[in-house]
Amino acid sequence: MGKKVSNIHSMTAFSRHQSQDSKGLFIWEIRSLNHRYCDLIVHIPSAFRDMESKVRELIATKVKRGRIDASLQFIPNGSQDTDILLNESLVNALHKTFGELENKFESMGSVSVDSILNFPGVMEHQLADATMLHPMALDALGIAMNKLIDGRKSEGDKQKLFLEARLEEIGKDLKNLRSFESQWIENYRKNLLKKIENLTTSVDSVRFEQEVALMAEKVDIAEELHRLESHIDDVKRIILAGGVVGRKLDFILQELHREANTIGSKAVLREVSKIIVNLKVVIEQIREQVQNIE
Repeated sequence: MGKKVSNIHSMTAFSRHQSQDSKGLFIWEIRSLNHRYCDLIVHIPSAFRDMESKVRELIATKVKRGRIDASLQFIPNGSQDTDILLNESLVNALHKTFGELENKFESMGSVSVDSILNFPGVMEHQLADATMLHPMALDALGIAMNKLIDGRKSEGDKQKLFLEARLEEIGKDLKNLRSFESQWIENYRKNLLKKIENLTTSVDSVRFEQEVALMAEKVDIAEELHRLESHIDDVKRIILAGGVVGRKLDFILQELHREANTIGSKAVLREVSKIIVNLKVVIEQIREQVQNIE
């Protein structure tokens, strides 16, 4: 039996779910963005504040990294025992802000009471007893989170295809670098011989070979190529394993970039310099995608 392959997940997604029952309508909207850690932001009506810790626990079981912004809107049906509360602090803040705008812009008309009352959060339904609604709200959240995870997985599948294509391109660059590796020293030897031909004095052959050997040691890229190939194998293995891999991949890509810079500093052929430029561009493209992987 083959090894089970896990998916990689993007940290960017959006989900919306609404559940209707005899008590009213529950509407969850969840936005997910990239973040180094798991950062949860929850917006729920005051009647549901007592269940906020459960909301956070449920979300935390579904995601390990990302900025999650979850908001709940509850619209009770006509049979619910509700009161309408006025958010006085928000009203006062809006009144002050609108007043300042009216003084600053003479062409601006007076703001009506309706405009303030229709502002989100000013009017809020207060249920007489919302505790019985908590299980239904959490069930709706669970469905919304499953939709979010599906979205993150779908985006992750696209990112995986992108990464695999870029890794294949890097593989071609490394193959090309190996084909040039043997030419570096020979190119240096030829250039050095041309310079010697213009000299009036003779050059010791032993000293000449020592100089070539010294340069060969300075521009040798065998170790860098080996490490690059090893890092690429690590990236492929991590992507295949899946799971929460974003930070692992980011670290390896930093190492890839460092090795590419080292090879670039040793390049003595124009063709090699072109390959290194492309290699660094592709590595940066991968890093940009990895920043958004969970």
